[in-house]
Amino acid sequence: MRLRTGLLALVVAGSPALVGCTSASEQGTACQTGAPSPTAAVSMLLDAATTGDIAAACKVTVKISDDDLRANLAEVNAHVESVGGRDKVTVVDVPDAQVGTLHLVDVLTVGSTEAVHFTVERADGRYLVISPPSTPPDDEETTDPNPRPSPTATETSAS
Repeated sequence: MRLRTGLLALVVAGSPALVGCTSASEQGTACQTGAPSPTAAVSMLLDAATTGDIAAACKVTVKISDDDLRANLAEVNAHVESVGGRDKVTVVDVPDAQVGTLHLVDVLTVGSTEAVHFTVERADGRYLVISPPSTPPDDEETTDPNPRPSPTATETSAS
């Protein structure tokens, strides 16, 4: 999971069937209990990230290892802090972007056009945020599909 020009990628390219939230399980907290709506799931995840509550995050995320969940929460929290705190973001469902059981939820920064996108899955009447391992298998940054080399000093001075 990486911040990519205003996009916090919590999207899985393959199956989200990973390990499981062991810390929360050991505390007797039921993981993957879900939220009543896509926006509630993302709101609960944001709240968990800002407080560092892995058990609360485990309730609204698909199965993922504790280490990956902690890394994802740290990144979400870093983003929230960078925009001025939890009260500076709003959570909005994007119904036109729904594909089957997958929902796109945007986290908008107040007073900005910046949007962070989360993918939320509906399963058995509950909603869970899809969260990838902290190090994706391809580990490549999102790039322009038609990359151009940066201009050289000669090219920029000739312009």
